[in-house]
Amino acid sequence: MTQLSASASLQLKLLYGTLFIITLCGIITTNHKYPLLSFESSDLDWSNAWLITTIIDYYGSTLCFTGVVISSETSWSSGIAWSLGFCLLGSPVCCVWVLLRIRSGGNLRLERIVHHGESSHVLS
Repeated sequence: MTQLSASASLQLKLLYGTLFIITLCGIITTNHKYPLLSFESSDLDWSNAWLITTIIDYYGSTLCFTGVVISSETSWSSGIAWSLGFCLLGSPVCCVWVLLRIRSGGNLRLERIVHHGESSHVLS
């Protein structure tokens, strides 16, 4: 397992932190203006607002998932190909990746890294 450089780690923190703020603000703003629990599906403005928010939310979670997939795949090209599939074809491709991952590796567990001073090791 390759350790990220400090610069790459900072860039990923900024990317996912920004993604967090965008998705959270989108959901909060939409819910404030068009409460989800009122479920006014006959109101075009309510429906459009929640459609856009749902799309933003889907891509927010998909981009998080692509980060895991890209770092888990054996090559960048396969990670990018899977990620494009997730973004363009949606959850069926995500399900196929999970099914293949379970079939080939037996589980979906991410490795835990424990840092002890200067050294770190992976727990299985």
